[in-house]
Amino acid sequence: MNNSYISLKYEEKNADVSVNIKTCELPEIVRDLRNKLAEAENNPSLIHKTQQNTQTGSQSDRRSSENFKLYKQHRRNILLLSNSHERHLSKLLANVRDTGAVVTGIVKPNASINGVIDNLRSEIEIFGKSDYVIVLGGSNDIDDCCDSFKISQTVESFCKIMDTTKNTNLILFTIPFRCDDGKTDKIIEHINYKIYNSARAHSHVEVFCVNNLLSTNYYTRDDIHFRVSVKKRICNYLSDIVIPQGTCHEYSLTRESTSLTQVTLRQSVNQQPMEIATLQQTFLHLRTNYLHHLHP
Repeated sequence: MNNSYISLKYEEKNADVSVNIKTCELPEIVRDLRNKLAEAENNPSLIHKTQQNTQTGSQSDRRSSENFKLYKQHRRNILLLSNSHERHLSKLLANVRDTGAVVTGIVKPNASINGVIDNLRSEIEIFGKSDYVIVLGGSNDIDDCCDSFKISQTVESFCKIMDTTKNTNLILFTIPFRCDDGKTDKIIEHINYKIYNSARAHSHVEVFCVNNLLSTNYYTRDDIHFRVSVKKRICNYLSDIVIPQGTCHEYSLTRESTSLTQVTLRQSVNQQPMEIATLQQTFLHLRTNYLHHLHP
């Protein structure tokens, strides 16, 4: 069985989204999307709905992921939320080992921690005890003028994440140091200490002390973002957490489990009517990525 993953990327409202899907599952998804697109284009009510949304703008800004929920109850889900630090991290995590999950990464460049977790509750409404949310953020909230009120606000935002994710598992990155501004390191260290202490009261939270892995040569030239080699190391650590020992391939060992996965994906795609524009965009992305995989 082909356990490689392919990444579907699209942009939506100040965020870069990537959904990493097993390559062997793409043909069936593409077929279903093609059928759904043909059905939508021949359905006047859906066309009318799309035109209404274009005029009012009331629905068109809803997250594309609401129309493209490939993760459902029979799949393990890993959601990575981050500012620009996480770029490419979800794809690396999907490929480091077979996680048996759909790995989705949402990157919001220059976002504060509150911006990173915007819509968190709706993103994880179907998550359960076998799923994981991974959050990396906070560096854009800190500067050398950070006062006690700002520090308290930042810590409170991290506590909010812990409370929101009680029905699933949370891996919470501490705030990484910024090599471009050494004055902030003591502030970051103080906030991280408070985050760690707060997390001790939550059994579903695991704090990932990212600064224990880092040194100055692990950053890119801007002294802010991580090098790819560091991201790979991070993914190795993460995979040890999110893959239960002895169940590395629990979702790909048997023909029955593979069929169940494909049926679940079909049901997810067909569960609710998609706006034609969103459906078409999703189909084209999937088809392009699939063809590229066949003929690299």
